[in-house]
Amino acid sequence: MLRVVVYGRGRAGEVVAEFLEEELGVVEVVRVIDYAPAPTDQAEWEERAERNLARFWTRGVTVVLSDYGWVSSEIVKRMRRRHPRHQFVRLEVSAGKVRRYCFENCVVAALSTREPCEAWGEELRGWLPKLTWALPDGKSWGRLIDQDLMTQEILARDLRRDFGLEVDGTKNGAEDVGGGPEGVMRSSVGRPKSVGVRTHLTLAQTITLEKHRVKLVATLAKLTEFEQSQAKERAAQLAQREPRQPMLVWPSEDTDELARPLRPAVVLLLDPRLWLWRTEIEQIFGWQAQVLDFRKKLFRDTCVALGLLGVDGKAGREANR
Repeated sequence: MLRVVVYGRGRAGEVVAEFLEEELGVVEVVRVIDYAPAPTDQAEWEERAERNLARFWTRGVTVVLSDYGWVSSEIVKRMRRRHPRHQFVRLEVSAGKVRRYCFENCVVAALSTREPCEAWGEELRGWLPKLTWALPDGKSWGRLIDQDLMTQEILARDLRRDFGLEVDGTKNGAEDVGGGPEGVMRSSVGRPKSVGVRTHLTLAQTITLEKHRVKLVATLAKLTEFEQSQAKERAAQLAQREPRQPMLVWPSEDTDELARPLRPAVVLLLDPRLWLWRTEIEQIFGWQAQVLDFRKKLFRDTCVALGLLGVDGKAGREANR
């Protein structure tokens, strides 16, 4: 049976492994997940990857490196030289696909949980210098996602502040009906319709209904208590967040002055953990922006490395899209 080894840090590695397991039913997916604190630089990441993957270097397997941003093309080249029997696949931006959705001088928002830096911006501009790149500070998003504390409200507040996006009149696509058990009942169940004929119940039926009513009230009380505790925990986590840094912007080489606020035509999800929030991010940016995550490119590259040509049904010219 074919085997692919997915190496990555924490939840990001798990997300990539789950995606490949679902898409590649005939391939065994082995997880090698590093839950240690984030490395300080790419050299430390490379050293830890070599150490964590040591038991596989004699087996000749395909290795998927799922830590976007930490894995440069130079690192992959060195690993291929050291381990020529292995195939290496990394998460990459498809420049061709970005061009399909971008006109000249348009704005591309690169969303990541990595702290924006000049070196990373130069790398992005090296691919597509005719575009303006915007890198919001999302370094706290990864921790919130890992702890299941991320909400659409947090993402919306951060991104709207950076890009000057308009605020939708609804909350999570539903009317705000108020807090507490009463609000939950109105939003999820609705008010009961009036019944024209009153039904006479026996004593046993009345007792049964009363028991169900008591259980429902207790369940709603527990649900409300859980939601309140989650809200308090989220508030505590947000209070501990470091102040977000201003968004870094790299204008295109042909642009002298940028209009504010920036309105991205394309939004790139450069962390697998953000794949879990793609629908919410699409709602935040609206129909004017195209959200790309390059999962199909990762799938295609993995199929090629495994020798499973044609599995994804794409023509050869579509390989880099």
